[in-house]
Amino acid sequence: MNWHLLRWPLVCLVLVACQPRGCVEANLELGESSRLPSWFTVPTGLARKDIHISMAFYTYGDVEIEIKGPSGVLSKQIGIDEWHPATEKQGFSNYPFYTIITVRGISDVYEQRAQEPFIYITDDPELTKVLKK
Repeated sequence: MNWHLLRWPLVCLVLVACQPRGCVEANLELGESSRLPSWFTVPTGLARKDIHISMAFYTYGDVEIEIKGPSGVLSKQIGIDEWHPATEKQGFSNYPFYTIITVRGISDVYEQRAQEPFIYITDDPELTKVLKK
């Protein structure tokens, strides 16, 4: 076997494995009908329809959030993602899934309604009662 041919694939594998956040598990967008995260304030002159949010969920529980407006990136944040107790109780085979994302100490409950690239913030009192205040 020519070990030198395996050198670059192995180097790449080690580099990916050594990423502090792990690998990206999912890329989702905040649905247009969803309210915005509690930690984000819409800049003056913009409306909700002007804001686009994308999220990259990583293996080790981090979520990278990018908020864009008409003129470009408005905010980039790293949050912590954890499963909501309701999802853990129902299991992971049926939608909706609920997750709690915390950014700068402020938490929101997110709902993935179906196997689609969208996620929504929910204000259902039964789900939000577990949030850290």
